[in-house]
Amino acid sequence: MTKSKNTQTTSAVTTSTPQVQSFLSQPWQDYTSKAAGLLDTDPSSYTTPASALQQSAFARAMQGNGSVTPGLLSDANLDPYFSKYTQDVIDTSTNDLDRARRMAIVGNSAASAGAGANAWMGDRAGVADSETNRGFLDQVANLTANLRNTGFQNAQQGAMFDIGNGIDAQKYNIDARRQDTDQMANLGDQQRQIDAQNNPASAQLNLMAAIQSLLSGVPIGAFTSQTGTQNGTTTQTSSPSLLSSLGGLALGAGSLGWNPFGANSVLKKA
Repeated sequence: MTKSKNTQTTSAVTTSTPQVQSFLSQPWQDYTSKAAGLLDTDPSSYTTPASALQQSAFARAMQGNGSVTPGLLSDANLDPYFSKYTQDVIDTSTNDLDRARRMAIVGNSAASAGAGANAWMGDRAGVADSETNRGFLDQVANLTANLRNTGFQNAQQGAMFDIGNGIDAQKYNIDARRQDTDQMANLGDQQRQIDAQNNPASAQLNLMAAIQSLLSGVPIGAFTSQTGTQNGTTTQTSSPSLLSSLGGLALGAGSLGWNPFGANSVLKKA
């Protein structure tokens, strides 16, 4: 007859309430008090409005950078662009032509006198004088017209040059204004970041984050007891962080209507 033997493995979870030391419970109590205060704070207090420089940059951007207004040659006064020496050149050239005219007439008269009483030669001299005078007037007219036309063309070019410079200056001013606005906006962003760092509400959040980081790094081994699972002859223990352990206790106690920092709490101030 064969006998059978049953082997039974038992497991149990044992939990003991940690006895929190005062030097650990006090920071937790301070942390939860601060967190409760933050929940009652107006969320808008954590925002940082646009800085003064940003507001100025926004206002300038709304006004626009302006537009280029081209000048028209038809609106330009060309008088200042005419050379003041043009008339001097015309007068000098006319005097030279007139001197040549008079010399030619003198020559015609000499030729007529040398021919004696020949009537035909006298008439021929008069015709020569008329041609000389007509040629002189044509030369003076052509000279004056050419010089005046050249002066007018130069005046137009001078006016167009100044109009172009004016357009370039307007473009430069627009670009400079845009660059100043961009720089003002960038400096305003830096100013706003500084304002945000100096915001007491934001500083409070940074402090809470630092405290949370410190409390999260404290192991449960700082308590006088641990939570473990016993399986047969093997005991496995776990050491959650201080923040998660105390947070779990606080949440559990809260669901039962119990204040974790009350008179009967192990988390009360020592």
